[in-house]
Amino acid sequence: ILLPPSASASSAEQQAYSDLLVKNAQSAAYLSIGADCVTNPVAIKITAGTSLTVKNTDSQDHTISFDSTHTATIPAGSSKQVATDFLKAGNKYGYGCEKSSGTVGIVVVVAK
Repeated sequence: ILLPPSASASSAEQQAYSDLLVKNAQSAAYLSIGADCVTNPVAIKITAGTSLTVKNTDSQDHTISFDSTHTATIPAGSSKQVATDFLKAGNKYGYGCEKSSGTVGIVVVVAK
């Protein structure tokens, strides 16, 4: 789920991946991030315009990044509300973590 099709993939392949994400994204009260930046759920569904609660279950701080502008550090053993007003309904957004060189999770944004 974390590896989207390549840019040269057909539109059918791109759509199949999008459908897979939407089908498997879980609605949850919060996103949990633990040791080695493991997230649960891996794909979380949120409503456009709402914030995302991130709960750090690790003994170390973690920083999640949607891009160079939109990052949030969650202190060890605590939770933080993360503004998601830059995320648009109908889209899917991968995010990284300081201990990973790639995507560790995906946010699927649905309309209100």
